[in-house]
Amino acid sequence: MSQSWQVLLGDAREQLRELPDASANCVVTSPPYWGLRDYGTARWDGGDASCDHRKVTDPIAAVATSTLGGGKKSTGHQQEGFHRECGRCGAVRVDTQIGLESSVSGYVTALVSVFDECRRVLREDGCAFLNLGDAYASSPASGGEQSARMTGGAHQHTPRAKYVRPEGLKPKDLVGLPWTVAFALRNAGWWLRAGIVWHKPNGMPESVTDRVTTSHEFVFHLAKSARYWYDASAISEPSIYPDDNRKARASKSDYEDRAVRDGINTMNPLNARTYETRNARSVWTISPEPSSVPHFAMMPKALARKCILAGCPPDGTVLDPFAGAGTTLVVALEEGRNAIGIELNPDYREIARQRCADVAPLLAMEVSHDDQVPS
Repeated sequence: MSQSWQVLLGDAREQLRELPDASANCVVTSPPYWGLRDYGTARWDGGDASCDHRKVTDPIAAVATSTLGGGKKSTGHQQEGFHRECGRCGAVRVDTQIGLESSVSGYVTALVSVFDECRRVLREDGCAFLNLGDAYASSPASGGEQSARMTGGAHQHTPRAKYVRPEGLKPKDLVGLPWTVAFALRNAGWWLRAGIVWHKPNGMPESVTDRVTTSHEFVFHLAKSARYWYDASAISEPSIYPDDNRKARASKSDYEDRAVRDGINTMNPLNARTYETRNARSVWTISPEPSSVPHFAMMPKALARKCILAGCPPDGTVLDPFAGAGTTLVVALEEGRNAIGIELNPDYREIARQRCADVAPLLAMEVSHDDQVPS
C-alpha cells in the first residue's frame, strides 16, 4: 500500500464523521487541556461588524492577537475584550473549541464524543494513546471569571472563561482530570489498558512553595476490543540484567521444561539464553523538545514515536483528531505509516501540512483538491 497523508480543517467532532468506518489502525493524540489556552478560533455573531468588541481602555493598550478581545490584548497581557457578549454592540462570542468548557463535566463529555467517533473510525484491532495533563481547582477571580490552573505549564495564554469549580473540590485541590477522562472513556466502551506516566525531566518550573512541582503527565493506552494489534518488541527497553537466564529464579524442573521448549542446551553454559531487552515499563522519561514551530504545546516526537511503533502496524494509518502542528503525523510518515490529522486552527493546520510535505512531498491526498477540504 502506498503512503498517504491528509490534514483536515475543522472541529474534530464534525470532521471525524466524514471518515469511513474502520479506516485507521491507531489514534495518537493530545487534545487541548481544560482551561489552559485559547487557540484563536472564536467568531462574533451579530452586532456591528465594524466593532472591535474591545472595552474602552487605554488607547495604546491594543497589541497582539487574541480572539478573546476581538483580536486585541494589552501589553501587560490583560485581556481588554468582552468575553461572552460585546457590551458595545451586543455581538455574541461563539467558540466551540474543546478546552474552554465552563466545567470539568462539559470537558469530559466533549472528549468522550470525540473518542466515540474515533472508535468507529478505528479497525476492530485498533488502539489509541491519549496524552493529558491535570489541573488545579482555583477560586473565581473578581467578577466571577477565571479558568482552571493547569499543572506544569505557563499561564499567560490562559483564557478567562466562566469558571465553575468541580463539585466536591476545594480551591487548590488537584482535579484529577486525566483519570476522570480515562474512566469516562472506559465507561463508554473502551478497554483501558495502561496509564503510562510521561516523566519530563526538564519540565516547566512552577512558582509554588506548598507542594511539589509537577514533572509528569499521563498517556493512556486504550483499545477498541479485547484483542488488538500491539508490538511490544518495537518499544522494548534494554534489560538491567541481560545475562540473567532466570535459572536461579526458577525451579530446576521449570527451567528444564522451558529449556526444552526454547531449544536451550542446559548442559552447555555458553548456550544459555540471554535477555538483552525487557518489556517497556509504565514510566517513560522523555524531555519536552525545543522547536522553532510556533505552537504552545507540541508533543515530543520521541513520545509520539513510541506510541506509533507500539500501536500501529507497518503500512497502517495513524489518526490524530487534534493535530496541532502535526508532530504525530510527521512521525507516522517517518515510520512508514499513513497519517490523517484534523485541526481546528487554520494557521496550525497549514503548519502541519507543510511539515508533512517536507517529509513526504508527493504523498498528500489533499494537495490537488484542497478546496474540497471542509473549513
